[in-house]
Amino acid sequence: MKYLKTVLLFLLISAGLFAQSSEEYFKLGAVAFNQQDYQKAYDNFFASNSIEENADTLYNLGLSAQKLDKMGYARLYYLKAVYKNPRHPEALFALQMLQKKFSDTFIVFYFSTFFDELSNAEWRLIAYIALLFTVAFIALPLIYDNTSGATIFLSFIAISMFSVSLAGVFYWHSFSNIAVSLKNDAMLRHSPAQNAPMSSVLQAGELATIKTARKNFIYVEAQNGKSGWADIEDVCPISSK
Repeated sequence: MKYLKTVLLFLLISAGLFAQSSEEYFKLGAVAFNQQDYQKAYDNFFASNSIEENADTLYNLGLSAQKLDKMGYARLYYLKAVYKNPRHPEALFALQMLQKKFSDTFIVFYFSTFFDELSNAEWRLIAYIALLFTVAFIALPLIYDNTSGATIFLSFIAISMFSVSLAGVFYWHSFSNIAVSLKNDAMLRHSPAQNAPMSSVLQAGELATIKTARKNFIYVEAQNGKSGWADIEDVCPISSK
């Protein structure tokens, strides 16, 4: 028993010594990228992102994937970076440049509105705060029987803020329902099963809107009219981990 405990303790200590942080993997990825070892860079950025997801790592994943000519993965990670931080200038520029290779207008639509100024998390926070103020400005005067023009005006402002922020939340919810084809000839099927007959295919980097999901399959519709059930290993939602 003592021997077993010693072995387990040794393994735990070894794991702690050799474990690397997200930042360390990111630095290794940056070094590999500068050395033009793009596969090694991709692997390290992926490891970094697996520990802690952030927009910078997602952008570098996309950049590495693009250097490896994996356009589906590149577009996926650029979109993920912008979903995480819509004010990430490099990711936005990379998306615009990559857009020239595709005929869809998803990106043109989504990044031409007021709502992309803030992230999903930021709109949710504003909605929560605005809701609290709305409740306070409406409920407290009624409780204390002290309604005035000022409280009515403040209630209107709070309700307006809540409505706008709620629209922002729905905007990003719609954005999160975009899926990216990771490879050429990603099959769309008539039903959510591997042996179901094929209805169409998507090429690497093509975008589609998710309509529903069932286990490892999503039902998607592309702008060109193609639709069907896709395996999430082939057509990946941008909101996936």
